[in-house]
Amino acid sequence: MLFQKLVGQGQAYEKAINTAIENIKDENSDVRKIALELLRALVRKGQAYEEATNAAIESIKDRKVRFHTVKLFMALVEKGQTYEEATNTAIESIKNESWKVRVFALRLFKALVEKGQAYEKATNAAIESVKDKKWQVHQAALDLLEKLSAAAATGIKDEDEEVRLSALKLKTLLQKKQVASKILIAKLRQYKTIFSFLLVLFLLIAFFLAIFIKVRRKKYNKKKYTTEKNV
Repeated sequence: MLFQKLVGQGQAYEKAINTAIENIKDENSDVRKIALELLRALVRKGQAYEEATNAAIESIKDRKVRFHTVKLFMALVEKGQTYEEATNTAIESIKNESWKVRVFALRLFKALVEKGQAYEKATNAAIESVKDKKWQVHQAALDLLEKLSAAAATGIKDEDEEVRLSALKLKTLLQKKQVASKILIAKLRQYKTIFSFLLVLFLLIAFFLAIFIKVRRKKYNKKKYTTEKNV
Protein backbone atom coordinates (compact mmCIF):
# COMPACT_ATOMS: atom_id res chain seq x y z
CA MET A 1 0.00 0.00 0.00
CA LEU A 2 2.91 2.35 0.80
CA PHE A 3 4.51 1.73 -2.59
CA GLN A 4 1.19 2.30 -4.36
CA LYS A 5 0.88 5.65 -2.61
CA LEU A 6 4.46 6.60 -3.54
CA VAL A 7 3.95 5.51 -7.15
CA GLY A 8 0.77 7.58 -7.26
CA GLN A 9 2.91 10.56 -6.24
CA GLY A 10 5.48 9.76 -8.93
CA GLN A 11 8.09 8.32 -6.55
CA ALA A 12 10.03 5.10 -5.87
CA TYR A 13 9.39 3.50 -9.27
CA GLU A 14 12.43 1.22 -9.24
CA LYS A 15 11.84 -0.07 -5.72
CA ALA A 16 8.14 -0.58 -6.47
CA ILE A 17 8.96 -2.59 -9.61
CA ASN A 18 11.41 -4.82 -7.72
CA THR A 19 8.90 -5.35 -4.90
CA ALA A 20 6.14 -6.31 -7.35
CA ILE A 21 8.40 -8.77 -9.20
CA GLU A 22 9.47 -10.38 -5.91
CA ASN A 23 5.89 -10.78 -4.68
CA ILE A 24 4.17 -11.85 -7.91
CA LYS A 25 4.95 -15.53 -7.20
CA ASP A 26 4.30 -15.47 -3.46
CA GLU A 27 2.37 -18.42 -2.03
CA ASN A 28 -0.21 -16.07 -0.53
CA SER A 29 -2.78 -15.05 -3.16
CA ASP A 30 -3.45 -11.77 -1.33
CA VAL A 31 0.23 -10.83 -1.72
CA ARG A 32 0.05 -11.69 -5.44
CA LYS A 33 -3.03 -9.48 -5.80
CA ILE A 34 -1.22 -6.55 -4.17
CA ALA A 35 1.75 -7.10 -6.51
CA LEU A 36 -0.56 -6.97 -9.55
CA GLU A 37 -2.24 -3.81 -8.27
CA LEU A 38 1.19 -2.25 -7.74
CA LEU A 39 2.14 -3.07 -11.32
CA ARG A 40 -1.14 -1.56 -12.51
CA ALA A 41 -0.33 1.65 -10.65
CA LEU A 42 3.11 1.68 -12.30
CA VAL A 43 1.67 1.12 -15.77
CA ARG A 44 -0.75 4.02 -15.29
CA LYS A 45 2.31 6.17 -14.60
CA GLY A 46 3.93 4.99 -17.82
CA GLN A 47 6.30 2.60 -16.06
CA ALA A 48 7.18 -1.13 -16.03
CA TYR A 49 5.41 -2.11 -19.27
CA GLU A 50 7.61 -5.15 -19.85
CA GLU A 51 7.49 -6.36 -16.25
CA ALA A 52 3.72 -5.84 -16.08
CA THR A 53 3.17 -7.67 -19.37
CA ASN A 54 5.22 -10.67 -18.26
CA ALA A 55 3.45 -10.74 -14.89
CA ALA A 56 0.00 -10.50 -16.51
CA ILE A 57 0.73 -13.29 -19.00
CA GLU A 58 1.98 -15.53 -16.20
CA SER A 59 -0.76 -14.62 -13.70
CA ILE A 60 -3.71 -15.15 -16.03
CA LYS A 61 -3.29 -18.88 -15.38
CA ASP A 62 -3.85 -18.22 -11.67
CA ARG A 63 -7.59 -18.50 -10.93
CA LYS A 64 -7.28 -16.73 -7.57
CA VAL A 65 -5.92 -13.51 -9.09
CA ARG A 66 -7.63 -13.48 -12.50
CA PHE A 67 -9.78 -10.45 -11.65
CA HIS A 68 -6.69 -8.37 -10.83
CA THR A 69 -4.85 -9.71 -13.88
CA VAL A 70 -7.66 -8.63 -16.22
CA LYS A 71 -7.51 -5.15 -14.65
CA LEU A 72 -3.73 -5.07 -15.28
CA PHE A 73 -4.23 -6.01 -18.94
CA MET A 74 -6.78 -3.20 -19.19
CA ALA A 75 -4.22 -0.68 -17.90
CA LEU A 76 -1.66 -1.98 -20.40
CA VAL A 77 -4.10 -1.69 -23.32
CA GLU A 78 -4.95 1.89 -22.31
CA LYS A 79 -1.22 2.61 -22.70
CA GLY A 80 -1.12 0.97 -26.13
CA GLN A 81 0.46 -2.30 -24.97
CA THR A 82 -0.15 -6.07 -25.37
CA TYR A 83 -3.19 -6.02 -27.66
CA GLU A 84 -2.95 -9.68 -28.69
CA GLU A 85 -2.43 -11.05 -25.16
CA ALA A 86 -5.19 -8.78 -23.82
CA THR A 87 -7.62 -9.97 -26.51
CA ASN A 88 -6.94 -13.61 -25.65
CA THR A 89 -7.40 -12.83 -21.96
CA ALA A 90 -10.73 -11.11 -22.61
CA ILE A 91 -11.96 -14.09 -24.65
CA GLU A 92 -10.95 -16.54 -21.91
CA SER A 93 -12.43 -14.40 -19.12
CA ILE A 94 -15.81 -13.63 -20.71
CA LYS A 95 -17.23 -16.96 -19.53
CA ASN A 96 -15.64 -16.93 -16.10
CA GLU A 97 -17.84 -18.08 -13.20
CA SER A 98 -17.27 -14.74 -11.42
CA TRP A 99 -19.55 -11.96 -12.71
CA LYS A 100 -16.92 -9.40 -11.70
CA VAL A 101 -14.38 -11.04 -14.00
CA ARG A 102 -16.96 -11.11 -16.82
CA VAL A 103 -17.66 -7.40 -16.34
CA PHE A 104 -13.97 -6.52 -16.52
CA ALA A 105 -13.49 -8.80 -19.52
CA LEU A 106 -16.09 -6.68 -21.33
CA ARG A 107 -14.39 -3.50 -20.12
CA LEU A 108 -11.10 -4.90 -21.44
CA PHE A 109 -12.78 -5.41 -24.82
CA LYS A 110 -14.04 -1.82 -24.60
CA ALA A 111 -10.48 -0.57 -23.99
CA LEU A 112 -9.33 -2.61 -27.02
CA VAL A 113 -12.10 -1.14 -29.18
CA GLU A 114 -11.04 2.37 -28.14
CA LYS A 115 -7.61 1.49 -29.55
CA GLY A 116 -9.11 0.21 -32.80
CA GLN A 117 -8.57 -3.43 -31.88
CA ALA A 118 -10.54 -6.71 -31.67
CA TYR A 119 -13.74 -5.37 -33.27
CA GLU A 120 -15.17 -8.73 -34.32
CA LYS A 121 -14.26 -10.57 -31.11
CA ALA A 122 -15.62 -7.69 -29.02
CA THR A 123 -18.88 -7.69 -31.01
CA ASN A 124 -19.39 -11.43 -30.54
CA ALA A 125 -18.61 -11.18 -26.81
CA ALA A 126 -21.01 -8.27 -26.31
CA ILE A 127 -23.87 -9.93 -28.19
CA GLU A 128 -23.47 -13.09 -26.13
CA SER A 129 -23.03 -11.26 -22.81
CA VAL A 130 -26.04 -9.00 -23.23
CA LYS A 131 -28.10 -12.12 -22.43
CA ASP A 132 -26.30 -12.56 -19.09
CA LYS A 133 -28.67 -12.78 -16.13
CA LYS A 134 -26.37 -10.66 -13.96
CA TRP A 135 -27.43 -7.07 -14.61
CA GLN A 136 -23.88 -5.72 -14.14
CA VAL A 137 -22.65 -7.95 -16.98
CA HIS A 138 -25.68 -7.07 -19.09
CA GLN A 139 -24.97 -3.34 -18.64
CA ALA A 140 -21.26 -3.76 -19.44
CA ALA A 141 -22.19 -5.64 -22.63
CA LEU A 142 -24.63 -2.90 -23.62
CA ASP A 143 -21.94 -0.25 -23.03
CA LEU A 144 -19.58 -2.24 -25.27
CA LEU A 145 -22.16 -2.50 -28.07
CA GLU A 146 -22.72 1.26 -27.91
CA LYS A 147 -18.94 1.85 -27.98
CA LEU A 148 -18.67 -0.37 -31.08
CA SER A 149 -21.48 1.54 -32.80
CA ALA A 150 -19.81 4.86 -31.96
CA ALA A 151 -16.44 3.59 -33.21
CA ALA A 152 -17.99 2.63 -36.55
CA ALA A 153 -19.78 5.98 -36.92
CA THR A 154 -16.77 8.17 -36.11
CA GLY A 155 -14.15 5.99 -37.82
CA ILE A 156 -15.82 6.28 -41.22
CA LYS A 157 -15.19 10.06 -41.12
CA ASP A 158 -11.52 9.73 -40.15
CA GLU A 159 -8.82 11.20 -42.40
CA ASP A 160 -6.75 8.02 -42.21
CA GLU A 161 -7.79 5.61 -44.97
CA GLU A 162 -6.85 2.55 -42.92
CA VAL A 163 -9.06 3.72 -40.05
CA ARG A 164 -11.95 4.38 -42.48
CA LEU A 165 -11.65 0.90 -43.98
CA SER A 166 -11.53 -0.69 -40.53
CA ALA A 167 -14.60 1.32 -39.45
CA LEU A 168 -16.45 0.33 -42.61
CA LYS A 169 -15.76 -3.34 -41.91
CA LEU A 170 -17.00 -2.84 -38.37
CA LYS A 171 -20.17 -1.11 -39.58
CA THR A 172 -20.84 -3.99 -41.98
CA LEU A 173 -20.27 -6.48 -39.17
CA LEU A 174 -22.63 -4.61 -36.82
CA GLN A 175 -25.32 -4.51 -39.50
CA LYS A 176 -24.86 -8.21 -40.18
CA LYS A 177 -25.20 -9.00 -36.48
CA GLN A 178 -28.18 -6.60 -36.18
CA VAL A 179 -26.50 -4.83 -33.27
CA ALA A 180 -28.72 -1.71 -33.43
CA SER A 181 -31.85 -3.79 -32.85
CA LYS A 182 -30.10 -5.75 -30.07
CA ILE A 183 -29.21 -2.50 -28.30
CA LEU A 184 -32.81 -1.33 -28.61
CA ILE A 185 -34.19 -4.63 -27.29
CA ALA A 186 -31.71 -4.59 -24.39
CA LYS A 187 -32.73 -1.05 -23.44
CA LEU A 188 -36.41 -1.93 -23.65
CA ARG A 189 -35.77 -4.84 -21.32
CA GLN A 190 -34.06 -2.47 -18.91
CA TYR A 191 -37.03 -0.10 -19.02
CA LYS A 192 -39.37 -3.05 -18.52
CA THR A 193 -37.36 -4.14 -15.46
CA ILE A 194 -37.43 -0.62 -14.04
CA PHE A 195 -41.17 -0.32 -14.71
CA SER A 196 -41.80 -3.69 -13.04
CA PHE A 197 -39.78 -2.61 -10.01
CA LEU A 198 -41.68 0.67 -9.74
CA LEU A 199 -45.01 -1.14 -10.11
CA VAL A 200 -44.14 -3.59 -7.32
CA LEU A 201 -42.95 -0.69 -5.16
CA PHE A 202 -46.21 1.20 -5.80
CA LEU A 203 -48.29 -1.86 -4.91
CA LEU A 204 -46.32 -2.40 -1.69
CA ILE A 205 -46.79 1.24 -0.69
CA ALA A 206 -50.52 1.02 -1.48
CA PHE A 207 -50.78 -2.21 0.54
CA PHE A 208 -49.09 -0.80 3.65
CA LEU A 209 -50.99 2.47 3.31
CA ALA A 210 -54.28 0.54 3.23
CA ILE A 211 -53.26 -1.36 6.38
CA PHE A 212 -52.25 1.89 8.08
CA ILE A 213 -55.61 3.53 7.22
CA LYS A 214 -57.49 0.45 8.42
CA VAL A 215 -55.65 0.44 11.78
CA ARG A 216 -56.16 4.18 12.24
CA ARG A 217 -59.86 3.87 11.43
CA LYS A 218 -60.23 0.98 13.86
CA LYS A 219 -58.58 3.00 16.62
CA TYR A 220 -60.76 6.01 15.83
CA ASN A 221 -63.97 3.94 15.92
CA LYS A 222 -62.91 2.35 19.20
CA LYS A 223 -62.15 5.72 20.74
CA LYS A 224 -65.46 7.14 19.45
CA TYR A 225 -67.39 4.18 20.87
CA THR A 226 -65.71 4.56 24.29
CA THR A 227 -66.50 8.31 24.37
CA GLU A 228 -70.16 7.75 23.46
CA LYS A 229 -70.46 5.03 26.10
CA ASN A 230 -69.05 7.28 28.82
CA VAL A 231 -71.51 10.05 27.85
